[in-house]
Amino acid sequence: MNMNPIIIFNVQVFLSLIIFAVVAKKYVWPALKEKNLKGALIPLLLFSSFRFVGLNFLIPFLNNNLPSAFAVPAGYGDFIAGLIALVAALFLVMGSGTGVFFAWVYAIFGSLDFVYALYLINVNQVPLYIGSNWWFMTIVGPATMVALVLIFCVLIKNRR
Repeated sequence: MNMNPIIIFNVQVFLSLIIFAVVAKKYVWPALKEKNLKGALIPLLLFSSFRFVGLNFLIPFLNNNLPSAFAVPAGYGDFIAGLIALVAALFLVMGSGTGVFFAWVYAIFGSLDFVYALYLINVNQVPLYIGSNWWFMTIVGPATMVALVLIFCVLIKNRR
């Protein structure tokens, strides 16, 4: 039986989102609520820093002729978002309040980048071309989306 890759992709992303949301609600959020702002943000931001892997979209042999209309903005968008998350985490590790500012910048930019990427995925039928990036987009992408929600929750809970 030959199934449509776009349907399979969407099902896998949806199921990953559900799984990561349940894990976050049941295990991660209760632990984060016990921590101070810095202690809660640093691990979420360090995990989010791995968005640099989105640069894989720009490597031809890793993507099956992925349309550049998706690859370029998604690759660089993820890379920039990951750098912002890393800068925020490093400022927080150093004890600088600037880290909270950069955490907000990451949360907003990172969310907008995901929304734009999801739009581009649909417009360019990206699941037909992602090749070896399939696992990244169907597992790590949803995990990072849930981490973004957790970052917003931590920031809103601790806003002053």
